[in-house]
Amino acid sequence: MVNNKLKDTIRPSAKITVDESMFGWYGIGAYFKDYMPAVMKIKRKPKGVGCEVKTACDSNTNIMMRLEINEDKEAMSTKKWQREFGAGTTTTLRLTEPWHGSGRVIVGDLWFASNKYGVVCAKGYCVGVWKAADDKSYCLWDPHAVGPTGKFSPGGAAALVLFSTVDQLAETIKKNVEMLERPGINRYSISSVKVFWEFSQTAGPVTPQGTVPDEGYEWKVLTAYVETARGRTILRGTRPPDLVKFSRDAILQSACGAIAGACMSHIRRPPLWTRRTVDEVMAIGSQLFTASLSSLGYEFRPGEDVLLPLQVLKRFLLGVNYVRYDLQSVYSGKLEQKEPTEMTVRCALERFFEDHTHGILWSMPHAVAVWRYPGAPPYYMLEPHACGTTGLRVDAQDDGAACVLTFTSPKLMAFAYLQNVPATERPKHDFQLYAISVTVQPIKKFGGVEPPLVRAPPGINLVPATSKVGVDGSLRRAAESDRKHPPGSVTCLDAQRAAELKDREEGKLKGQRNTTGWLVLNDGTQYLSAQHSMACRKFSAASRGKQALACSVMAVAMTRVEDVCRWCPTILDQILESGDQLYQDSYLHYRPQRKVLTIEQILRKFYTPGNCVCRVVVYKARQHGRVDTDLLQQLTEFFREERSGVFVAGNGDFAVALFRTPRGFYMFDPADRDRYGRAVAPPCIGRARACFSQYPNVRTLADKLGANIPPVEKDAGNDEEPEVTVIADNAETVEKEKTNKDDEKEEIAVVRISIAVSLTETNYLTGAVQGARYICRLRYGREQLAQNKPVRKMKEHKLLTSSAAYL
Repeated sequence: MVNNKLKDTIRPSAKITVDESMFGWYGIGAYFKDYMPAVMKIKRKPKGVGCEVKTACDSNTNIMMRLEINEDKEAMSTKKWQREFGAGTTTTLRLTEPWHGSGRVIVGDLWFASNKYGVVCAKGYCVGVWKAADDKSYCLWDPHAVGPTGKFSPGGAAALVLFSTVDQLAETIKKNVEMLERPGINRYSISSVKVFWEFSQTAGPVTPQGTVPDEGYEWKVLTAYVETARGRTILRGTRPPDLVKFSRDAILQSACGAIAGACMSHIRRPPLWTRRTVDEVMAIGSQLFTASLSSLGYEFRPGEDVLLPLQVLKRFLLGVNYVRYDLQSVYSGKLEQKEPTEMTVRCALERFFEDHTHGILWSMPHAVAVWRYPGAPPYYMLEPHACGTTGLRVDAQDDGAACVLTFTSPKLMAFAYLQNVPATERPKHDFQLYAISVTVQPIKKFGGVEPPLVRAPPGINLVPATSKVGVDGSLRRAAESDRKHPPGSVTCLDAQRAAELKDREEGKLKGQRNTTGWLVLNDGTQYLSAQHSMACRKFSAASRGKQALACSVMAVAMTRVEDVCRWCPTILDQILESGDQLYQDSYLHYRPQRKVLTIEQILRKFYTPGNCVCRVVVYKARQHGRVDTDLLQQLTEFFREERSGVFVAGNGDFAVALFRTPRGFYMFDPADRDRYGRAVAPPCIGRARACFSQYPNVRTLADKLGANIPPVEKDAGNDEEPEVTVIADNAETVEKEKTNKDDEKEEIAVVRISIAVSLTETNYLTGAVQGARYICRLRYGREQLAQNKPVRKMKEHKLLTSSAAYL
């Protein structure tokens, strides 16, 4: 009754204070027995014995507006909201019940703030808040797009943020609501949440003796895997005798070991693997690494480069099986990022195993094999590096070895993989997840008959053909004519070692190869090598080493098909193959006396990679000069007017393609070059690769180009320097130059090459274009097609000419 009267009489201000008061007992008799609703004894109070009352007062006028007597537990448990919330929360709610929803501020001590869980809502923006387990920090669960600090971020994601003070928590929520600028009333509400824990697992009888405690018990006992944690087992290989050498080689052989392990999982069931199986995988990975280096050539330096998964041989022998595989990049992202804008390793693995079973997880310079196998546990990861007993690389100090880890979920696999990467290095590294498809074929014996054993007749001793000792015991020595490198001759390996020693002494060429294959030096120059060169043995001996001009023209034409900034080693190899075909077609058409063609003898119409019809218009050269004095000046003048063209020097056997882009200057050299774009020694011709390089300015391009131009053999008394001719490509000035005289277009020194390419449609690319090209060559010969003569009464040729009609 008192509370109702005070509620109708007093109108509180914007702030209400809740606290407790003590009414001491001054009457006669037993205070603890008669007339007291509840007896409280509090030592810190001035009157320690009496009745405790919870009160609500107006903070401005100090008038007591509401009272609640604190009774015993049984009486308090029947009051409103007592069962749903704690004692402090329910007392505060009952004292301030008449003013709920009025926007007033309630002030009280910690006893009245006993809530642990709540939901804060303002303008439709709701977040969850609660106290941490230590009661000293506060947690914020924001389901909206926020950053790592809990503040709003358009590229963020849902986050759980921990704050040390309530002020930081309130300030973060306030700023997020203000940044969203949502319409609505400028008010907020905090709803308390009561959490109930209910254990659904009911107590059952004790399992009979001898039963399996978990479903993977037999698998753990009957196999060689050892359980290291719940949901995680490990199988380790044999510790190598030289741990330092193993650790160093393992980084180089990382991709090979991972690929060998993924292929082994198709041959031998992973649950039946043993320690010897892991050792066999590492041995096969070492052999695969050696074979891959041999195929890459001397350009790969094991001391500086790292073998990428895409550089490993795609075919090899695994025991008595012939294995072929193919890699396809599926997912990529950052190992760890502050702003979760890219895919993480955990998300990539979870999505990967939904559609694929085997894959290679690569992050420079480590690679691991991952796969899924039916059974328990289903997920496997092969670590080809030196790991400890728990699968961590940092623990591999004295007993490190390769290992196979099993997991019950992709989440545990991602966590184990990130454990081997330092936390400070995770934001710096990218990862790529490749899907691997493997084909295994057993090796069959030819004819099915064992070869007969060769037995020596009685009285005759035999020695192997490769033995260094003869039958009589004397040392065998190969004849001088049978030796591959006669004494005194310089081999390619000797020239390579000499070049490496010179580079090491100078110390100028320092750089690092990025993930796209470019070798980036400190001076800003970049180099990308193809898989072959124009002197490679894959080309016929008649055209080998003489296709420089044809390959350069083909490179300029390729810019109309693919942007020069997007070229890769595959495109470079396509240019070399198409350039070789262009050289053969041009030589068969013109039949020149010299095998080195001039610009006059290059066909004006040909096909580029991708079956694109291309027509070339050649103009007279405007840049001439000598290599020693005029090279830089002529190149500078050339790039002022043109964007791309062909550079010719000497007798025409040296030619490169030049390009100017907003990113810098590019040069394609089809001849044999080393990893730095330099000309190789004569013994190495045919073993090196073509080079595609980028330069920040014309001077650096001229320095590299001038050093690669070979000297020209001259007669006695002729001291002139080799001349330089620049052939340009400028599609913008084609119409203007077409008004020139026809005799200017046919001169040997050509100014510009106007390239026009027609891309055929997809449905014609594989069938109609190839058919039209074949019919034209079959019926009318190469001469008709090369000279672009009109072909009449042929339906097939209309497609070929119509695709290039605007040319």
